[in-house]
Amino acid sequence: MFSYFERRHGVILQVLFDRLRASLLRARGAYLGDRTRIGRGCVIQRPWCLTTDVRVQVEHQVFIKVTDDNASIRLGREVFVGYGSEFDISEGLSIGNQVLIAPGCFITDHNHRRNPRQFIAGP
Repeated sequence: MFSYFERRHGVILQVLFDRLRASLLRARGAYLGDRTRIGRGCVIQRPWCLTTDVRVQVEHQVFIKVTDDNASIRLGREVFVGYGSEFDISEGLSIGNQVLIAPGCFITDHNHRRNPRQFIAGP
């Protein structure tokens, strides 16, 4: 019985549960736009540092690690974050509108206390 119901209405249930997870993150301080979906198994540390625009979808098993309370992550309008992606942010990250991030991507803003000038080749 349940499998029939799930086959027939599975997509609708998935959307409802994703939006429920988004509502729970809002309760923890995240600023999420309308129709934002958060997939199952996502871990978002310091959700109050996360801001999204409308129609953002974060697939399941995404890990968003923010290392400082003053850091921020902003996802623009109609952004899609693929399965298993990971964000490791210490200062800030802003992703524009209508961006697709492929599954398994790792995005960070750490420089590991290295001077960026030492990597520039020149005379």
